[in-house]
Amino acid sequence: TANDRRRTHLMVAMLMMSIGIPMLAAGQDFLRSKRGVNNTYQRGDLNALDYFRLFRYPSTHAYFADWVAFRRSVGGVLLRHFSRASEGFFQFWFAPESNAAATLYNADLSQGTTRLLFALNPTLADVTLELGPAALAGEPWRAVADAERFYHAETKGTAPKVERSISLPALSCMLWVSAGPIG
Repeated sequence: TANDRRRTHLMVAMLMMSIGIPMLAAGQDFLRSKRGVNNTYQRGDLNALDYFRLFRYPSTHAYFADWVAFRRSVGGVLLRHFSRASEGFFQFWFAPESNAAATLYNADLSQGTTRLLFALNPTLADVTLELGPAALAGEPWRAVADAERFYHAETKGTAPKVERSISLPALSCMLWVSAGPIG
């Protein structure tokens, strides 16, 4: 269903926005299934990758590929740490009475002037998040991705802008980048 696809996209977005090395299982990008069997040791029929699923789930495969490309890009350098992030590297905002949140990466500018803002709403209700002044300072934010797609030059549609309040639909996420001097 559409909600299952969105949940999968949220899962990969959260995983790929984690600091460190994300762990992806073979076939995860095309929704590999072992049909609920939890111990598939010596079950070649369930362990084999069904590459035909690439044609069934091309948008999910492309979404995973775009996340991998982003992590390898200049913008993704803020996610590739070789030592512990500084105490002020992250800044968080949470929606009241919800699991929805926004995270500012490189809030203390310890890694240069590029910053990332990642907002996530894993709930089934629409949410509005109030951001603090740190998220609004500096160069304008450029939309990078949402729960459906990455924004490339040819991407159609309007990307949400970073404002004091950001609205996130149910089962959604948004990633922005700001590069340049602060204040």
